[in-house]
Amino acid sequence: MKKKMEYLWILLGCAVLIICWLPQQALAFGNIKLGLLEIHPEFSVTGGIDDNVFLEHKDEKNDKFGIVSPGISFVMEKEERYYLGIGYLVDIIRFEDYDSQDYEDHKLSGVFNIDFPSGLFINLDNFYNDTSDYATSELTDRIEHKQNNGAVIVGLELNDNFKLQAEYISDYLEYDRSKYDYLNYVKHTFGPAVYWKFSPKTSALVEYHYGVVDYFDVDDGPIDKSSTFHEVMGGVTWKITGKSTGTLKGGYQWRNYDEEYTTSGAKRDDKNTWVASGEIDTKFTPKTSVYLLISRSIVESTFTNNDYYVENYGFFRITQELLYKLNLSLGMGYAQNSYRFRTIDYETGKKIRRKDKIFDAKVNLEYKIQEWLIAGGEYNHQARDSNSTIHDYDDNKASLYLKVMF
Repeated sequence: MKKKMEYLWILLGCAVLIICWLPQQALAFGNIKLGLLEIHPEFSVTGGIDDNVFLEHKDEKNDKFGIVSPGISFVMEKEERYYLGIGYLVDIIRFEDYDSQDYEDHKLSGVFNIDFPSGLFINLDNFYNDTSDYATSELTDRIEHKQNNGAVIVGLELNDNFKLQAEYISDYLEYDRSKYDYLNYVKHTFGPAVYWKFSPKTSALVEYHYGVVDYFDVDDGPIDKSSTFHEVMGGVTWKITGKSTGTLKGGYQWRNYDEEYTTSGAKRDDKNTWVASGEIDTKFTPKTSVYLLISRSIVESTFTNNDYYVENYGFFRITQELLYKLNLSLGMGYAQNSYRFRTIDYETGKKIRRKDKIFDAKVNLEYKIQEWLIAGGEYNHQARDSNSTIHDYDDNKASLYLKVMF
């Protein structure tokens, strides 16, 4: 609805004017402090255009969009003892013509880390998301769903060279509409890890995981994609203060499915394959930093009778300070997804084993007007190239934003 967008643009304009006209002394106080507790409110407004709103492979539709994003976070910490952080952010997204794509994206996160003098440490991490944004790279329809990802790590520093830890990870996905009940699942993963520091900044690691994937809203039978798996990985991790941190590890996963046949009558084979993950964050100079992420994993699938796809993924981002207060960020991601079972390609009528290539590129330019005020622009390109051509798409977005943070 155009009138709806007119109201949104008026709201965005008023917000910008109010922010720009507020006296400096009213904003100079920064965050709110109550003893050790810091309170950080934030607010941003975004306007942009999307040239393929529905991620279609042909007959693309373009539209303008606006986003209002209020948020708040709470931080409490004591150096070398504990850290507590809780944050909430909501993105309210509205399109000018295609209001079926309007949605709200609610994000709630929490982190708690504590270290004891005895060498015992506990790390808690949780992220909750209530949204209609795409749940996986497979989906091109906005479907309301809830996701929750949590982790608990309990560890013990035995001495200067050895560390033991046990971890539990939970991944939860539930769709709001009952027609998607068969896709609701929770994945529980837990197991031990051993770290051996063989140099002052670098440790070797070995870890074992046992996992249970439970599709909890379906009865036993072919529609049930529940499984269990064992995973062993080894690698290295390092932390060079102020310069580079990273972890590289690889191993093997053995996955067994509870049901022998799929809904199409195809026999389910247990999946055994190598897996890997890596994350490197390096600051080459005070003005230049690089982030790299790689992974190979088995991902739960929503496509026809496929239980999973194997994803090989890589992401690279470089951040550069161009001028005083002006920063440029360039990010690129690439994924290859391979599916297990053959399905019919609706355009050719042939049976194929689907394979996707997904490319994503993002350019972001930010100018820090004040410590609390940032203006920026962003361009994002995303494309999927599939041997099932009906799943191809090409999407470009461009936007400008203003962000206030305390």
